[in-house]
Amino acid sequence: AVLTSAATVADGAWHHAVGTFSSTAGLTLYIDGQSVGTPLTAAYTAENNTGYWRIGYGNLSGWPGTATPYYFNGQLGYAAVYLSGLPAATVTNHYNSGV
Repeated sequence: AVLTSAATVADGAWHHAVGTFSSTAGLTLYIDGQSVGTPLTAAYTAENNTGYWRIGYGNLSGWPGTATPYYFNGQLGYAAVYLSGLPAATVTNHYNSGV
């Protein structure tokens, strides 16, 4: 599944971006503490997968809405991975606290 938003963050400012996934809430994308786009709430199941986490690069050729070059063209301040999907209130609290 691919999550997209009509919101733009190409304004030269720092932004807080969060993607969450859970089997009950589905997929949700947050920008600056607010849910953007339409959450995908179909019944998704996490895959048992091995490999590497890549943040900011990888081959995105063929993904919808992907421009070239196929990598994140910006700066990344912090990255975090949690073992469960974050509730909306937690995402908002993280944004408000600058985490």
